[in-house]
Amino acid sequence: MREDTLIPANASPRYRVKYSLAVNMCTAMILVDHACHGEMTPTEWPYAVARRMNEIEKTWLLDVRSILAHGWVLREFILKYVPDNHSLHETWPAFHDWLEHLDDDSVLNLVDEGIVSGLDYYEEHLAPMPEVETYLRQLETRVPDLNMLKRPGIRELGIRALLVSWGIESPDPLATVLLSPATLRQRMADVIHAIWKHGFQQIWTEHAPQVRELCDNLSNQKLPPMSVRELVTRITGLEPTQKAFQHLDGRKEIVFIPCLHLGEFLSIFAIGSNSYILFDPVQRTEVTGAMSARTSRGLQGNPDMVRKLEALGDAVRLHVLELVKENPDIHAQQISEALGVHQSTVSRHCQQLEQSGLVRVQREGNLKRYRLNYDAIRELSGWLVDFLG
Repeated sequence: MREDTLIPANASPRYRVKYSLAVNMCTAMILVDHACHGEMTPTEWPYAVARRMNEIEKTWLLDVRSILAHGWVLREFILKYVPDNHSLHETWPAFHDWLEHLDDDSVLNLVDEGIVSGLDYYEEHLAPMPEVETYLRQLETRVPDLNMLKRPGIRELGIRALLVSWGIESPDPLATVLLSPATLRQRMADVIHAIWKHGFQQIWTEHAPQVRELCDNLSNQKLPPMSVRELVTRITGLEPTQKAFQHLDGRKEIVFIPCLHLGEFLSIFAIGSNSYILFDPVQRTEVTGAMSARTSRGLQGNPDMVRKLEALGDAVRLHVLELVKENPDIHAQQISEALGVHQSTVSRHCQQLEQSGLVRVQREGNLKRYRLNYDAIRELSGWLVDFLG
């Protein structure tokens, strides 16, 4: 057998679109933390929030940034463990209440997730640090797993290794804070409330209806099969770079979540068998709106081309055209049998193809036989080259 006879291929990805205030708030926390430390953010909004925060609020953020990895760990904890139908995804009071009443075991599980995530990052991306290596030798592993961290004394070693990897020279005082579920729970709730109060409440109140409508519209779309790249561009209005596909290839499902103030950036990560793509709904509206306006101007005065394009915009009609190409003079009943589609449905699709001019019809009594209209197809092809070239 030749080597290129069988080539592995991927099925079109399954996807869904999710509305989540909680994910938006955690993402805002990540961006504000970056702003507080002078790092790049997609928009200026996080810097405006950072300027409004007082020194006590910034200290709270500093206390939790290592264990939460700026906010990444809290966001992934919610997506991993909290059901999709939980009210924290819907409203601010529900999210803040959930955070304030998170039970001690869950807080410690969150701590463990933070230790594993942080030490994994250290192992993959940072040069060895003597102080961290000392703790890792005591742990007898480079990255402890979640079950190991529940053993006596291991969580304490892990959290000190994590804090030192973040450049904290004397980790004991902060480790005491992070290992107290009540204290950590309050710190997280206070930080999230400060970000809400200093800016997120205003932008969420303004844009939540738009975010909701976008989620509903995208969820109700029936998209034809397409590649991952095409799907991401179709949903987000942005084209992913090649680097993004390390988090997308081989996943069972892609979950899209509109997230404010990501600008022209996508946040892409994997949890288990799912990939998550966060994108800015306002940026998407601006991009797709401009594209729509440009397309509208290009189609203006070309109703004939609009009819042809609309005729091509359905999978059944494309299959009909393929059959007509391969079987000139085929009639509706034969098409119905070949496709396994009811004849009345086939007749309706054939009528639209006939009205578009893409097929020619020859009548034999009550029977219609179909052939491709190659003149019309060549005309459409030439117009598309001019329009898109």
